[in-house]
Amino acid sequence: MSLANPASRGILRDFNGDGTDDILFRSTTGSYATWTLSHAGVINGGGNVGDPGPNWNIALTGNFDGDGKTDILFRGRDGMLASWQINGTSIVGGGNIGNPGPQWTAVGSGDFNGDGHSDILFYNGGTGMYATWLMDGTHIIGGGDIGNPGNSYIFQGIGDFDGDGKSDILFQSHDGTYATWQLNGTAIVGGGTIGNAGINWFFKGLGDFNGDGKSDILFEDSQDTYATWDISGTSFVGGGTIGSPGKAYTFDGIGDYNGDGKSDISFHQTNGTLATWLLNDYAIVGGSVLGNAGSNWSTAGGDGPSHLDLLFYQNTATRGTSIIAMNRSEVFGDTMPTTGAGLYAIATTDFNDTGKLDVVFQNNQTGGVAAWVISADVIIQQIGLGNPGAGWNLVAAGDFNGDHHGDLLFQNASTGTYATWDYDGFTKVGGGTIGTAAGYTFVAAGDLNGDGKTDMLFVDGAGNYAAWLLNDTTIIGGGTIGNPGGTWAFKGLGDVSGDGKADMVFQDGSGLIATWDLDGTQIVGGGNIGTTPAGLSIAKVTDLNTDGKADILFTDSTGHYSSWELSDTTIIGGSPAIDFIPVPWHVI
Repeated sequence: MSLANPASRGILRDFNGDGTDDILFRSTTGSYATWTLSHAGVINGGGNVGDPGPNWNIALTGNFDGDGKTDILFRGRDGMLASWQINGTSIVGGGNIGNPGPQWTAVGSGDFNGDGHSDILFYNGGTGMYATWLMDGTHIIGGGDIGNPGNSYIFQGIGDFDGDGKSDILFQSHDGTYATWQLNGTAIVGGGTIGNAGINWFFKGLGDFNGDGKSDILFEDSQDTYATWDISGTSFVGGGTIGSPGKAYTFDGIGDYNGDGKSDISFHQTNGTLATWLLNDYAIVGGSVLGNAGSNWSTAGGDGPSHLDLLFYQNTATRGTSIIAMNRSEVFGDTMPTTGAGLYAIATTDFNDTGKLDVVFQNNQTGGVAAWVISADVIIQQIGLGNPGAGWNLVAAGDFNGDHHGDLLFQNASTGTYATWDYDGFTKVGGGTIGTAAGYTFVAAGDLNGDGKTDMLFVDGAGNYAAWLLNDTTIIGGGTIGNPGGTWAFKGLGDVSGDGKADMVFQDGSGLIATWDLDGTQIVGGGNIGTTPAGLSIAKVTDLNTDGKADILFTDSTGHYSSWELSDTTIIGGSPAIDFIPVPWHVI
């Protein structure tokens, strides 16, 4: 067993301090629990940890008190950060840490000053600045601004690439190139460009796969094959293809599950069963099926917000689609080939769990459904997804079964019945009929209760909103949410509060914009944001600055776009003029 450089292993989840990473779960009711793993890579303990309450959601994990055991960092609805210090399944300490302010989002944890305590990395969605809090338990003992990598780069992860025991930051540019900042506290002391894996390979995470005390990069390609880059500083020094777990398994996480000082990979099946590959660099040397925690439990996050930073536009005259990569006020993009007669872009989703959005089309003449697989502004391939049959219309995309792969939602125009197609990559693996919502019209799909599975939002003729909370095709909850009344009109669904649950955005007749923060069907917060700038209308609610919180994209009648970057109901940034996308282009 080697624990010489925990910083190189990236995200740590060793709750009992035995040198092996464990599995953290969250239930549909908000409780947290663990499976602890032995040096043989099997379950040898664990149990319930506790429930932080409805106002708290997991933000990160890390060893903030330096005792060699992983703690959990939570974010409150008001922005306050607090921790549980854990020993096995016991909460032995912790408490409130502080509130960084609405502009700052905690994106990761690492030991930036090499003192054996995890620190917190923040990102300012308005300015692009990165900063740290250096921690000792719940005490902030230092930190400050680090720098701004520029609009071309997005954050990917935290690791120790030069093996000095201090965490560094990995970025990826919009063209796919990876680069690092090597840090000493808040000082950038080195780093540079590593390389470009190519458009067919997608970033999955960081770990020390060869056990040399330096972080390596894990990739997955569009055919579910995994591979590594072994890194020393900014140099690619080894690695190779690991293999494919098959369509039945989806990537879940990276950890050292047998305590040998080398990172391994965990996977899950659609039914929740977890399994591992135990690795020696890129060789599979062991592994096992761990078990199934049950339908009410899913593996918890703790690795910061994810980022899908692309917007797509369609030309209604030519059926052409354009990819627009949004990064604060900058726009990168390209016009893609025309889709052909009858094909309309309906939605975007991530079929391969790559962190990159794909575009989904339906042919209004034949009913057939197809997808464009996108990477670095390039169409890798166009794939036929099937034909649902006469009368079935594609209405949305999301992850209805919680396997991190995009699925499709259809409605039958004659009967009103809703149904899903579940996908693993671009292979249809499940789905079925959900039901009929008599008297209600479907308006949007999103994860309303934070269980990692997409739910459905409806409205009736009187303006009453209601939801189905879903587990694939099973309605497991839901009910009436409320009626905003007056001249309020629904404008979009997105997680404006950053709690992992989709919220509702409204606009009234005067142009005032407001939100309902949701927890399932309960309104738990929200309020007025501000009045729509003159001459503009809401085009889309989406995360434009990759801070894990939904923002608002506006457009005017001439095709000029602008934005508000949000932290719940606070406008923390944005751009009065992002770019000009001429009519008849419209955002998907």
